[in-house]
Parts: sequence; structure tokens; C-alpha cells
Amino acid sequence: MIELATITDMEILGVERKAAVLHGREAARAILSRGSDIALLWVSKLGYHKLPGGGLEDGEERTGALAREILEETGWEADIEEELGMTVEIRGEFGLRQVSYVYLAQASKKVARPSFTKKEMSQGFELRWMNIDEALKMMENEEPKDYEGKFVHHRDLFLLKMAYSLIMDGLSSQK
Repeated sequence: MIELATITDMEILGVERKAAVLHGREAARAILSRGSDIALLWVSKLGYHKLPGGGLEDGEERTGALAREILEETGWEADIEEELGMTVEIRGEFGLRQVSYVYLAQASKKVARPSFTKKEMSQGFELRWMNIDEALKMMENEEPKDYEGKFVHHRDLFLLKMAYSLIMDGLSSQK
């Protein structure tokens, strides 16, 4: 899978933080479409939006983990359509190297309400659907309140801009 971006403390804070040891985490994320809208999760207590997705559990394959996360966070089953690439985040404060595998997906069937974890509920998670233009405008003006949120916001804004570019390229090639 192609590496789309590496995000470090330098991009987020303007300084580099070196951790003696980095532990690894793998995650899967989606730009999830439903008609002309995409799914975003509003993290109200921390002031930012994020894409659906989360960590791979032991023995779980990427697309299986993504389908599970989409269902948990949105209540929708989804068709995972295309692999976009991966991002790498080096979060020095946490001693974390997180790799996120990113996909395009289509919501196919609503089967439940979102089922957020206790942590997600305490952070004020809320599912929102909006067109990508609205999403980009909103996210470009957000200022996350915590360290983790700054990484998540930077990564997901980058991914949305990339998806927007792909959509616009696709539309112009259809003319």
C-alpha cells in the first residue's frame, strides 16, 4: 500500500519530540459516502471532526476491521470499494507510531444506530452527514483542543482534500 503522508510533531506543533521507544498501532479509516454526502464524526468536547474508522483488533484483517468500525460508528453496513493508501503518524508525546490504512467506501444499508464506546461518548461523538465541500470548509476552520485531536484533524483533513481532488478529477474526465 502506498504511503500518502507521514505526520510528526513537527507538522502539528512545530517542534520534534523524540520518544525513546515507539509502540505500533494499526487502524483502518474510510471516506464513507452516502449519495452526495460523506460521514464525519463530530468530537464536540474536543472541537474537531474525524473520519469513521479505528484500530485493528488481534487477528483482524484491514477491511474486516473497517467494516466493523463503520458499523459501530455510523450504524451502516458499507461496501469497501477502493484502497487509497496509508498514513503514518509519529506521536512523540505518546511514543506511538500509528499506521492508518485508508479506503473509499459506500454506505449500503442502515442496520443500527451508532454504538460509541464510553470514551467516544465522553468526548461527545456525534455522526454527521454532509457534502464534501461543507466538510472541507468546516474542518479548515477547526482548532482541536488536545494533542491527539490535532493529529487526527491534520490527517483527516489531508485525506478529505485528497478525496476531493480525486472526485474533481473524475468529474472533469467525464466531460
